[in-house]
Amino acid sequence: MKPPILSLIAATALSAFATTASADCFRLSDINSHSIGDNKTMYLAVGRHDVYKVSMKGSCLAGAMSSDPIITESFGGGPICRPIDLNLKIATGVGASACIVDKIEKLTAEQIAAIPKKQRP
Repeated sequence: MKPPILSLIAATALSAFATTASADCFRLSDINSHSIGDNKTMYLAVGRHDVYKVSMKGSCLAGAMSSDPIITESFGGGPICRPIDLNLKIATGVGASACIVDKIEKLTAEQIAAIPKKQRP
């Protein structure tokens, strides 16, 4: 028989794994394109039909254009499920600007359709 504390730890770990596995996650290799919505918002086209809205804490995208390359890195090399999983920089003509990701949101078809055409990834 397992001691109660070990059972509790195992149940907590399993619950955390299930939450992460069921979350809307993606891999860096699945990003097809990006666009800049405003100085705090980037849209990522992921896979065949998905679009993710990435919100930043600061104005790191100020002065950036959608044609500017992004530099991405995932912490741990695993899927991107939470803001802490993504290290994002935007490369402009004056250097790379680091961004602090605040929120990652998978958009619905209606939300994607509401993005102005010039801002769609």
